Amino acid sequence: MASTHQDGGGTLRGLGIAGLLIGLFLIGVSFVAGKDAEHPRCDGKDMSSSDVCLSSRSGAKSYDERASDAEAASTWMLRIGVVLAVGGVGAVVMGGLASVRRD
Repeated sequence: MASTHQDGGGTLRGLGIAGLLIGLFLIGVSFVAGKDAEHPRCDGKDMSSSDVCLSSRSGAKSYDERASDAEAASTWMLRIGVVLAVGGVGAVVMGGLASVRRD
């Protein structure tokens, strides 16, 4: 009779794959945010250097402020994405080793 209990290695591999996929997604999003840092937008429209963006969430922000915010967001998303992706690969490897040791 087959056991329905999943070993710790399988669980670790599953979490690793999830971490890897989320990390890769955040890395991709960071590149999109990086483009906003180069060419800030307000309500989906490109801003010029003299524009001020009025938003109910963030108030009034200049072109430079919007560019700076987008650059900071891009940097943090990239950092977190890399950590998750590397951690995910590590978890997949460790899960594989745990499964091999059980066999």
